[in-house]
Amino acid sequence: MNYDFNMLSNMSIEEVDQRMSELDIEVRDMKSKDDVEDAIEYRDELNRRKEELKDIAERERDAKAITNGTASGSRVIERSKSYGVKHMTSETNNPINEEMRSFQKFLTVGARNMSEMEMRALNLSGAASALPTDIYNKLITGGDYSDLLSRATVINQENAGKLYIPIASNTAATWRTENAAGAEATPTLTNLELGGYELMRLMQMSAASASMTTSEFERLMLELLAAEVVETLEDAFISGDGSGKPTGLDSLSWTTDTNQILTANASTAITAADIAEAASLLPQKYARNSIVIVNADMLYNMSQFVGTSEYAYSMADGATSFLGKPIVVSEHMADDTVYIVDPKQLYVRFAMPIQVEPDKSAGFTSASIYLRALTVVDAAWNPAACVRVGLGA
Repeated sequence: MNYDFNMLSNMSIEEVDQRMSELDIEVRDMKSKDDVEDAIEYRDELNRRKEELKDIAERERDAKAITNGTASGSRVIERSKSYGVKHMTSETNNPINEEMRSFQKFLTVGARNMSEMEMRALNLSGAASALPTDIYNKLITGGDYSDLLSRATVINQENAGKLYIPIASNTAATWRTENAAGAEATPTLTNLELGGYELMRLMQMSAASASMTTSEFERLMLELLAAEVVETLEDAFISGDGSGKPTGLDSLSWTTDTNQILTANASTAITAADIAEAASLLPQKYARNSIVIVNADMLYNMSQFVGTSEYAYSMADGATSFLGKPIVVSEHMADDTVYIVDPKQLYVRFAMPIQVEPDKSAGFTSASIYLRALTVVDAAWNPAACVRVGLGA
């Protein structure tokens, strides 16, 4: 028998129950094995649709409960591979979900209207709340939200002092003859100093957005913070001048033929040979993990590179790598500039985690909430892990 599976998405829960009752009667009269198997498959889809409708109704009740400040426990959605939402179960003791719920309620109704259990789930500092670890980890490690931060070495050390990363000029070991004495090569130790700069951004969130269910609210916070805070940090990794912000690649010291390759003059375009020569300047221990950073304009120029008989890289890869090194596009890069770096040698230190504080009074007439995201952060590149390609004078 033929069943219209496309109509399932338009059925209400009452229509699903009615169709299931009708199907039970139809199956009793079936004599063909194939018809019975089709009916069972259709009934399974009806069951999935029924569970989905139950989940939607529960999420709507949860959203209203959060808005009204009556939510008593947290719930988590379990996903099904074939149909999206599988079912929703109570997870009051889930610390990550509890933290998210409490954070959402803190921004929506304020700390004074929260229960003692919800307050314990928050990491409060003064009037602000530190981001839930689930959101923070996705911001730091997710390639969807950053180009370099997700590849960098991130250090979370919450204190007021400075942090020093030791860098050795000579890290090679030496072979020794058994029981033979001898002097070891003594490397010159330098360090990267990481202090802290304040990074703040104001954001506006509507009351409707604040009353979303937790999963949608988490996505909203990720998008806001990625666009407002992380993007500003990404800019500093490239163009930061060290004045009130981290020192970026543009402000490092560059020496031609040592860690920099320049074209003949300002009117001579960068070629594939220039980038390849610059890559050869990078020590192998950094070259293994290196990436090529360009902006969209330079990426277009690179896509036009042609050698005597072969392209400078495989066009089958969609111009995503050069000499086997991934190409990362950053719009904070200047035109006609290429950096080849080991991103793990970008050290980022958060002296204070990203904290968010709400203010309803500022947006009272527009029924919105103003959020202030604040963090103390610094970043530094290991210069030995960076080379540059640019135009000559």
